[in-house]
Amino acid sequence: MSDVDLQKALAWAVVVVAVVFLVWQGIADARKDRAQRRSTVAGKDIVYRGSGHSRLGGVWKGLILLWLGGNAAVSLLFVRYAPERWQVPVAAGTAIVAGILLLLAVLSFADQVRTEHVEGRVVQRRITYSGEDGQTRHHWIAVDDSRGATRIRGIAVSHAEYRRVVAGSTVRLHVTPRARRVKAIEVLAHPAAANEFPGEHAALFPHGVADLKVGPDRAAAFLGGPVEVVAVAVAVPGARRYVYVPVGTRLFGDSPGGPHLQVTEADTPDAAAGVDRLAAQRGGKQPRWRPGERGVIDYGSVAYVMSWGAGVLAVAGRSDPDTSVGVRNLAHTLKPPRS
Repeated sequence: MSDVDLQKALAWAVVVVAVVFLVWQGIADARKDRAQRRSTVAGKDIVYRGSGHSRLGGVWKGLILLWLGGNAAVSLLFVRYAPERWQVPVAAGTAIVAGILLLLAVLSFADQVRTEHVEGRVVQRRITYSGEDGQTRHHWIAVDDSRGATRIRGIAVSHAEYRRVVAGSTVRLHVTPRARRVKAIEVLAHPAAANEFPGEHAALFPHGVADLKVGPDRAAAFLGGPVEVVAVAVAVPGARRYVYVPVGTRLFGDSPGGPHLQVTEADTPDAAAGVDRLAAQRGGKQPRWRPGERGVIDYGSVAYVMSWGAGVLAVAGRSDPDTSVGVRNLAHTLKPPRS
């Protein structure tokens, strides 16, 4: 074999390997996308199809189709410049294409102006990812309308609408009939609180939620939805601990496996030293807090201690994947209590 033939063979081998790799990568990406768009909850198959939320998507789609159809119709004026034997088939084909595009535009506009109401219970919230490196997030909810269907089509919602509900919330959706685009969501009810607050720890929280240095609003931002709070025991005299979980989630222990925010407060140096010691143990580190110290101590990115001198506040937990408010961000944005 000559050098030229060898170079050609190597070039073709590189092309074949590249094509095989691209096909394999495409199949893997398709399988990954398919897997994240399907799930099963309580015996019901849930499918998330589409490109994500767009409240006016029907209008934009209609305008694009109208523009394409209009251009196709205008192009009929130039058919006479085609060879005579091609004029009739070209004109017929162009007219058919223009008619289909204009019909689709009308249907898209008609769907956008109509509204259907779907009322039911949210059985799942879901985030899917697309784009380069999965940087684009699409938010979905699956709503069971109690009609007995075993297959539920997930509905794309906005980021704000996603954060208004949890699994178990009862909602009324205002959607377009065909494309199922959400125009508005009414939250009719959230699941009942599954835990009591302050319960047996009432002596530590005489004013209830008002005593909490990390309020429900901050916790909701961290967890990405409505929350409830539970007071739990902590093995440090003079300290108090509470845990935020999505509303309707029963808490067993003080660190559930799902999204949660655990907060431990201490207002005296002795209690602060004990809380700092627990946080250090959680992160596998040595305690570093000293009386009078101010700032945030990072214990291995799993627990943070914010100190204001005489006391501390330790935060740990697992945030919702939708929110960028991680434990570190939360700890560094908390403000020390007023003296």
